[in-house]
Amino acid sequence: MKKLKPNKDTLLQYIFDYGIEKTCKLLHITEEEINSVLYPSKQDYGQHKFIYNVTQTNPSIAKVIADNYNYLKAKFVGNTTHLQLSLTDEDIFHNTLLKVISENIEGDILHQIEYRIRMIRFQLVMDNKQLKGIQTNALPKEACENKAEIN
Repeated sequence: MKKLKPNKDTLLQYIFDYGIEKTCKLLHITEEEINSVLYPSKQDYGQHKFIYNVTQTNPSIAKVIADNYNYLKAKFVGNTTHLQLSLTDEDIFHNTLLKVISENIEGDILHQIEYRIRMIRFQLVMDNKQLKGIQTNALPKEACENKAEIN
C-alpha cells in the first residue's frame, strides 16, 4: 500500500483533534514526516498541492475566466460550509482557476476548468476513503486491546 502523506491543512486538523502522538499512529507517519509537511524545506516545497508558478498570465485566458466567473462559480460552488479534507467547494474552485491560469492552456478553457474540478473532487473522495480506511483499521486493534483489559 502506498504510504499516505497528508497535506498541511489535513495534518493540522488531525493534530488539533488528536494530538501529535495519536496522529502519528493513525496516519502511520513519524514526527519527522509531520515536521517536513508543516515546515517544508525549499527542495520539498515544490511537491505540495497548490503551489503554482505563474510566470506570465495569458490575457485571453484571464478574459475568458473573468467573463464566465459568475457562471462558473454558480455551477461549481454550491456549499461553502461542507469541508472535504479541509477544503470547501470554493477552495477547490479557486485553486482550479489558479492552476488553469498557471498552465496557460489554450483551447476550451471552460472545459479544462470543469475537467480539473471534477478530477480534484474525485481525488478528494479517494483520499478521504483512504484516510477513513486507516482509522477503521486502527479501531479494531484498540477494541481488541480494551476487550483484553476487561477480561
